[in-house]
Amino acid sequence: MTMSVQSMDPQVLSNIRRDNISKQALIALGPALKKEGLSSISEVILGLPGESHASTIQTLKDLIHADLDWINIWTLMLLEGSELNTPQERKKWNIESKFRIIPRDFVKLKNGTVVTEIEEVGVSTSTLSFDEYVELRLFALIIKVTKSGTIFAPLFKFLREQNVDIFDLLYQMLKSIDHAPKNIQEVFKQFKQDTITELWDTPEEIEKNYQNESEYKKLLNGEAGQNLIYYYHALIISEHISDWTEFTLQLSEKILNQDKKIDESVNQQFLSVSRYCQGLGYNILGKDRMQTEPKFFLDYNVMAWMNAKTSSSLNNFKNKNGKEVIFKLTKEQFDLVQDNLEIFGDTPTGRSQVIKVVPESKWWRHSVTI
Repeated sequence: MTMSVQSMDPQVLSNIRRDNISKQALIALGPALKKEGLSSISEVILGLPGESHASTIQTLKDLIHADLDWINIWTLMLLEGSELNTPQERKKWNIESKFRIIPRDFVKLKNGTVVTEIEEVGVSTSTLSFDEYVELRLFALIIKVTKSGTIFAPLFKFLREQNVDIFDLLYQMLKSIDHAPKNIQEVFKQFKQDTITELWDTPEEIEKNYQNESEYKKLLNGEAGQNLIYYYHALIISEHISDWTEFTLQLSEKILNQDKKIDESVNQQFLSVSRYCQGLGYNILGKDRMQTEPKFFLDYNVMAWMNAKTSSSLNNFKNKNGKEVIFKLTKEQFDLVQDNLEIFGDTPTGRSQVIKVVPESKWWRHSVTI
């Protein structure tokens, strides 16, 4: 079920003459969709007329509270023929724009000329600065990776049981980048740099740059011309998911401790949930992924708790004497991923394509009680 709101701010919606369902109705839909077994997705556009950093954050907060499975955050495109892309509207909202290559949309003709499809995007307005745009792009990556269906679903369910706001965790990740594992800090640094350097002042600059053979090779090998959110999402999932999980769990524990919610029972439950999340995401795209199967001792039956049809606390799913659990990939999962890796290539660019085409539920390991 797709619910593309673009913004939840009433004034912004009025500015673009759009009307959405109410915030209350949207929030109520999330649990109803889950009850019917349907996944859900919503979409937001950065930099709409009158949208500010604060109103964008509030929109994302509302969508996270609605417990939608996926939230995609897009950059505003200034399309030829659209009302927003007129001199009057651009002046009214003080829209500053840049140009970039439409992801993976280029070709070299027989005569050697490199042709690229180019889009114009809005990167700042009278109410949103360029620096705020860049920070919101970082937040978009955090949401894309962390609010992505299966792997952190047990953590989010447990935190809600402890009355922790999931938005607070995600926002703390944005504000605590300097405390992330070194690999994750480097990913954020490179993503921020690429978010800036993918933007050009004119289409002619792009066209001229990629006539150079060395620059054209960057398009071929994926160093340029990517959808950065998808590319870095795949990079994190395939190469850095253990560090990302550590970062997410550390901040979750910090928030729990701040609210004094950690007694011995809650601590044991959190430990079981943490190990479960670590097991689900362990080495899911590595060449040796079928030979590396992590094992954890769990005091609580997290799988049964997640599959329970009625709402019940994890505290009611304590394993008698604890259980050892192994996390496996099935042969079907392996073959599906491997077939696509052979098509797209076992490279960061290839893996980003694999992540697009393989259903999210097929990425992660499954828990098996020993």
